[in-house]
Amino acid sequence: MKSLLKSKTPFGFYVSQCIRSCRFSHFGISSALFPIPMPRDDAWLSRPKIGVGRRRRVAVRRVVHLCIAALNYMYLEAPFASLDGLRRRPGPLHVGVYKRLEALVKAGGPSGVFYAAGCGRKSFQLDARLGELQEALQSLGLSSQFAYGTADVAETVPLVNDAEELRPYRDLDPSRLKLTGEGKWDCRDYLSDLLYLPFCEPRISMFDIEPPRSVRPDFSSMTQELAVDLCEVWDKKGLLRLFPYEMGPGSVLGCTKVFNNFKNITTDRQIGDRRSQNYQEGRLPGPSKSLPSGRELLQLRPKRYVEKIVGCVADRRDFYHLFLVTDARASTNAIFPFLPAESVCKLRAYTAMVEKFGRRKRADRELEGDFLHGGQRPILAGSQTTVVACFGALFQGDHLGVEFATQSHSNLLAEHGLLKPGSQFLADCPVSNDCAVTGLVIDDFFCVSREEVNDNDVENFQACQRFRKAKEVYAAEGILGSDDKDVYGQTRFKVIGAEVISDESTVKRGTVVVAAPFEKRLGLGLCSLLSAELPYTTDALHSMLVGSWISVLNFRKPLMAVANEVFRVIPAKELNTASPRLWRLSKECGI
Repeated sequence: MKSLLKSKTPFGFYVSQCIRSCRFSHFGISSALFPIPMPRDDAWLSRPKIGVGRRRRVAVRRVVHLCIAALNYMYLEAPFASLDGLRRRPGPLHVGVYKRLEALVKAGGPSGVFYAAGCGRKSFQLDARLGELQEALQSLGLSSQFAYGTADVAETVPLVNDAEELRPYRDLDPSRLKLTGEGKWDCRDYLSDLLYLPFCEPRISMFDIEPPRSVRPDFSSMTQELAVDLCEVWDKKGLLRLFPYEMGPGSVLGCTKVFNNFKNITTDRQIGDRRSQNYQEGRLPGPSKSLPSGRELLQLRPKRYVEKIVGCVADRRDFYHLFLVTDARASTNAIFPFLPAESVCKLRAYTAMVEKFGRRKRADRELEGDFLHGGQRPILAGSQTTVVACFGALFQGDHLGVEFATQSHSNLLAEHGLLKPGSQFLADCPVSNDCAVTGLVIDDFFCVSREEVNDNDVENFQACQRFRKAKEVYAAEGILGSDDKDVYGQTRFKVIGAEVISDESTVKRGTVVVAAPFEKRLGLGLCSLLSAELPYTTDALHSMLVGSWISVLNFRKPLMAVANEVFRVIPAKELNTASPRLWRLSKECGI
């Protein structure tokens, strides 16, 4: 609270005036909802030491006051001209608003110990950018009491990414890659006619165009030794395909650069930079345009005080690497540099290549033709030939791979009655039956259902029944999952970026909460207040805060993006002049 009042923002000053209004007596009464009058109580009085229970009650009342101030500030066009209205005597409508806000505050709070800086995946970035700004201001002699805009400072703030989490993408290191899938699931039976042929023969949708330099991967860091080590990692999982040079892309333009994506201190994920191939391949409409987001959960309508929301969530492990692909598609996943055969002759994939291409068979004229334009291409695998190493599954980075994975997964579950029209979360189709609703986001299947608040028989919940059936389907198809990450029959859970809170105490208060996770909202708010105390900001920190808040508010397009490696210290007044809309949004968010 002290950080908000010291932030020197219009909203901070407005909150201070709202708190002052609580000390004066009420006058008049009005049936108008806005401006919502401030409750007259002792929430803001200083006290000696009090017990834990009373501190919690006081904290709830204070948060209710802040919510009222925020609602008035965002709704009223001239909030400062309506300060006298905050002293009106509350009517029955306002008392109902107070009770509703108190119920939401109690329901949306933490259930136990939590990490205040847990702002999601950007928490380390926010902490680093804020620390860089504070160090720069200290070195320039600018304290937090320095008035906004009294001096123009334009200094560079170097980007310091000394923590592992601050470098999520790094050069290839095969020893750190963790691969679980083995490329054995044949999804072709679950693909539509539109996607079946591009999956089996990707060159059918590939245009003869040259990708611009801006989308070409940089292979300068790739060496033959790294490529061989990567082949050995793939070969252990049966994910390596070797082809003679004649069957490969022929040039570096058709190759994929593999790099690491930080997962934890010991392992990384594998990402394939297929920008060149993605540029050449045609765009096909697929199910990814209908993937649901957290706001789709707002379609659920549980009966107030009577019903709760129960959720189950399943996660498929290393989903893209489970897919069995054809040789034609695997050949589009070639890596560079091309390798001499003797460097990979001890791998299982090499033996398979020799068996397939090592012996030239007499060509079947009906299948191969008469070779009127030249003789048959020599496809021979010997000890002196050059081979092309390819990944035998779907790369994370394949733009059509998202469509293949989503559609095949969806059709598999729909075939067993788990995804039904009208009871499935989709971005472009409403839910007509919300008793038990299922959803799918690429590899994450989830189901939620409305249940009686006093019913604790988890096994009979509709969501749990469908979840168990889905697990049976996965087991029959050999699709691996992360059982330790499964959510089963919970009333407080996270799914598709939203946190659902519908435990018994929350439902009995007349609320069921669906919002961005509490830790993320609190962490972003804390970083916003700390940055608002400072007289200057960097464009890196400012844009990251605004972008993070936009994601919380579920906007689709970011208002600001920064890709530089060195950032300027910008006076707050410059941001106000340069982008009024951005500044207003920042002001409302408390930045």
